[in-house]
Formats: sequence, C-alpha cells, structure tokens
Amino acid sequence: ITLLKSRVNIVTGTPSRIKKLIEIDALSLSRLSLVVIDLQRDAKGYSLFTLPQVSNEFWELYKSHFHGKLSQGSNDLNLRICFYGPMSVQEFEKSLKAEED
Repeated sequence: ITLLKSRVNIVTGTPSRIKKLIEIDALSLSRLSLVVIDLQRDAKGYSLFTLPQVSNEFWELYKSHFHGKLSQGSNDLNLRICFYGPMSVQEFEKSLKAEED
C-alpha cells in the first residue's frame, strides 16, 4: 500500500484486489489511462468471463469505478479498456447477459 501511494505506473491484480485498493485509497485512478483485461485461458480452460466469481468481481469493479466515467465522457479520466486474448463475440455477449440476470 505504501508503494502504491507513491508514483506507480503499472498495477496488476485480480478485480477484487484492485477494487479493494481503490476503495481504501491505496490506488488512485486520477492518472489511469489504460485498463488491460487479460482473457487468456488458464490450464483448465477458464478465463475472466468464464469463472462466475471472477466475472462478477470484474463487473462490480467496472460498474463502481469505470462505467460512470466512461459513459459520461468525463474529462478527469482519459480511459481506454483493452481486451487481451482470444474471445468470441458470443462469449462476451454471454458474459454481458449473465451480468444482467
């Protein structure tokens, strides 16, 4: 946490860990410009959107800290989201539908 409060340019972590660090003010989004979402499958064939708990944690993080700023076009956050790894449109749409339910 102490290191995060100093100048940090790259952070990696699970959605729940990143959300927690934001909420305890250990990680600031003021200079955030790029979020890379790793969609690579693990050895068992799971990815961020195919594991329900991790997928739910990602959508909670997105809704609580990114969506409002992206949809409002806020000037205080010049943010881009990049999806890295293979994923079909059908898989992504299925994840969105699961989140809506």
